[in-house]
Amino acid sequence: MLIEKLIPSRVLAEVHAAKEKNPQWSIASLRSHLKMLVRRKEE
Repeated sequence: MLIEKLIPSRVLAEVHAAKEKNPQWSIASLRSHLKMLVRRKEE
C-alpha cells in the first residue's frame, strides 16, 4: 500500500512543498514534518 493513499491530500500537499524547499529531504525530515503538522492540528 502506498503511503500517499493513507495521507490526506492537504497534508500530502504540505509535505511536497516542504520537500521542494529542502534538498536534503529524508525519512527523518518526513517524520519531523508530520509530527509538526499533528501538533499544529491539536492546538
